[in-house]
Amino acid sequence: MTTRKNALDQQLDVKGSLNQNSSKNLTDETNFFGQAITGQTGSSISIDSVTSGIVTTSGLTGMSSASIGRFITITNATTLANNGTFLITSFISPTSITYSNSSAISPDANNGSISWTEREPYSLEDNLNFTRTDRANIKGTSFDDDIPTYTRPDDTLTDVSANLTNIASKTLDAHAWVESRFLESISVSTSDSFITVSDLGNLKHADSTNILGIPITDGYDSGNERSAFVEIVDAEIDGYGDGANLRVLNGARTGERIIGLTREGSSTSPNSVEIEFFSIVVGNWSLSSLTPYSWEADQPNTINICYGYRQRLDLFNENATREGLIKGYLSDIYGTGNSGGGSGGGLSEEQHKTLRHLIHFIDDGPGDGFASGAFKEILPQGNPFHTSETWYVSAAKTNKIVELIITRGSGQKPILEIWNIYDTDGSTILASISDAISYTGPFEDSRTRVIS
Repeated sequence: MTTRKNALDQQLDVKGSLNQNSSKNLTDETNFFGQAITGQTGSSISIDSVTSGIVTTSGLTGMSSASIGRFITITNATTLANNGTFLITSFISPTSITYSNSSAISPDANNGSISWTEREPYSLEDNLNFTRTDRANIKGTSFDDDIPTYTRPDDTLTDVSANLTNIASKTLDAHAWVESRFLESISVSTSDSFITVSDLGNLKHADSTNILGIPITDGYDSGNERSAFVEIVDAEIDGYGDGANLRVLNGARTGERIIGLTREGSSTSPNSVEIEFFSIVVGNWSLSSLTPYSWEADQPNTINICYGYRQRLDLFNENATREGLIKGYLSDIYGTGNSGGGSGGGLSEEQHKTLRHLIHFIDDGPGDGFASGAFKEILPQGNPFHTSETWYVSAAKTNKIVELIITRGSGQKPILEIWNIYDTDGSTILASISDAISYTGPFEDSRTRVIS
């Protein structure tokens, strides 16, 4: 016997004996079948008779009185009910025994060619010493290897047993996340409403059988725009491809951000995928109000994209979300200018100088960055208590830049001042600041400001 002296340690039960002397499968264990007896097997027996569920058989070899209480496994009988493993009930001769099978039928059409094996009953030795399928499945290792362990990132010096309690519902290969992947220098042409990108073997589409891969809006990920979202940036800025979010240049949706959604269309998994163009109001990241977009003539002809790829968590690149932040979302910070045709992303120093924002103008009018020749008009002329100050692009006074409108009260004291900043068309007000002024005697003591 090679069994352990006790079986009280459940961890050792799972590990198994260090000495394997039997090889059986999980079905053997479930049916309490023991080890096959060496040499006690053949393929020439017959089922001679059946009486009250007791079968008499012949054609065996090597049987003895010690066979009583053992089992015989019958296979290759024509009648299915005659196949199985049954308890040996009596010894007749070295070539004949009886065994119990309440479903047996005699004679069998394959009599004389039925296979058999004599085996021991199931024992503690079998329980501990044979290669049990369930034991290997639980451990994920060989029969007598130690139970696997792992360490957690908050204590990498302490082994944790990989038992069912520790891993239940936590297996990484049962979970998937959408990571960010990138493709650069992709060509796009005027009037394109979508493009097809190719990357041999690397653009597998997600589907209902295997959800890993690129989320597809006209397939498995229908209605899941967040997973299928594609960030599109200009690859032509300064010739370095440093990226800027692109905006609609013309029409009713001017200024909206251009994005993409991945779809299958006519592309072929895993070698290509289509990216459909849309525009969206800046700041509305719910993706609930997408408008189809066709590429405009003044947009760049080369773009970089950041797209989603659903990956199994145990295969997940631990830097994938970090790369998404660095490569993708930094362009949200530096690429929010009204860019197009390689006109730049975030505000450069020169762009900042010409920004039409009230904070740049109170009280001095346009300065560095604006064309010289700006003209200021004060009305009414020749009156020390003027009611307006207006800066124009030129003395022609056709395009306003910024103006101050003053309402005066008693004693000609200003009681309301309104500042307006105008768009480049010289007539559209971009922003206003209104100050209501209070006095104590001749002195101003407070203001209430409204910004619109």
